[in-house]
Amino acid sequence: MLSGLALAATAHAQVDQENLDDYGTGIIKDYANLRSTDTIEWVWIAPGVKLKEHRYEVKPVDNLTSYDDEDMEDMIDSGLARTMKRISERNAAGTLLQITPAVYWAERGNANKLWVPYSGGHLAQAGVGLELVIIDDTGKEVAKFRHSGREGYQLRDAAEEVIDDLRKYISAH
Repeated sequence: MLSGLALAATAHAQVDQENLDDYGTGIIKDYANLRSTDTIEWVWIAPGVKLKEHRYEVKPVDNLTSYDDEDMEDMIDSGLARTMKRISERNAAGTLLQITPAVYWAERGNANKLWVPYSGGHLAQAGVGLELVIIDDTGKEVAKFRHSGREGYQLRDAAEEVIDDLRKYISAH
């Protein structure tokens, strides 16, 4: 049985229902095994899988939000594809994995939020939340990511930040 402290740490590490209620769900079917890290909000990688050793094919982004923002979608489609191509080029012999990306949340920059005490500068920035599901050639899930970021006042800027965080994580793991 887990002690109170261990239980609290475990509960904190999972995607909580409040987050899913506030920001919505995406393409991930089961959030139970996702864990937070220092750099990515929530991630799960199958035991034994080293993401940095694979090649990648990226499917077009699925925008699940009400925003019709071509710049954001282009940044995710082209930025994620370029990023994963660079990783793939270092791993010519690696197994091909397929990434399905989806935007589950987006919020345009809003200068009116600058006046919110203690966090207005952050909340005024544009925000984008992205989920990635990575599968192998048999259709088995080998990794799942749920990550968001705030940057600049355009959704494109926030999307670029999220892609950069994911690139760093995948390149290191």
